[in-house]
Amino acid sequence: MTLIGAIGSLGPSPQQLPSLSSALSTIADDPERVLVSARTPYPASCIDGRPHSNGGVPRTAGATLTTWAVDLLLTKLFASDDLTGWLAHTCDALKQSGLPVSGHRAETHGAGTSGCGAADGLGAILAMLAQNRSGVADLLRRWGIDPELVTGAVRSEAERLSTALPSGAEIIDIIDSAAGAQIPTLEGPHAEVAIVANTRSGQVVGRGALAHELDSVPGTAQAFCVDVWALPAIGDFFARSSSEISQYDRDQITAVAAAFNAAALLVLCGPSTPVVVL
Repeated sequence: MTLIGAIGSLGPSPQQLPSLSSALSTIADDPERVLVSARTPYPASCIDGRPHSNGGVPRTAGATLTTWAVDLLLTKLFASDDLTGWLAHTCDALKQSGLPVSGHRAETHGAGTSGCGAADGLGAILAMLAQNRSGVADLLRRWGIDPELVTGAVRSEAERLSTALPSGAEIIDIIDSAAGAQIPTLEGPHAEVAIVANTRSGQVVGRGALAHELDSVPGTAQAFCVDVWALPAIGDFFARSSSEISQYDRDQITAVAAAFNAAALLVLCGPSTPVVVL
């Protein structure tokens, strides 16, 4: 099964596929091999597969960026005159609610970028969400989410905003300023060969445990991980922030957050990247 309309460069080589398929089958049959208890229910660590400790924090594309993307595309609760102010207001609201603000950089990146694929590729991700309806819908169905909840209005907003965004460096600078502690800088190149979507409530994929399961794959093998079960907490955050948010169904907010993650993966990964759902 391929990723419909995927345009990225990350994924397995032909030499990696046999052992990777075996490792993913083992994980799918026994998810407890890689799952650990979540420290918090709110998704605030990135899906990036490079080594670093996420401290049991559920993962979503760009960490805090997923929450901002939902507000940009749907709820518009923290809207400002400019997009940098909008992101800053979203971060402030998360902090005032006692929720984490986070993102990451990488040790090597170009001018105007941050090394976070979701931040640096945000325009492409929103364009993917707008234009590749079938590819996004396919991933959402695999994750148990109704793609019809991602409306034409959301896709239109994604299209409109895709060419008007701050740079990746600006985005991560704002998140870093709001985080209250220095955000991590990830080391080494990307080597993601698979996508792990975790639907097991209260648990996250442990990086060390997953690395152990992928040891049999030739070369360096990492995986993007999305904690799908944690995405409804984003809707809970918006509902606590304003009574007016009741006009949006919690399932719709979850679906838009999931669609943002799906679009990010379709931008970062190639068509042959396998997906395992826990």
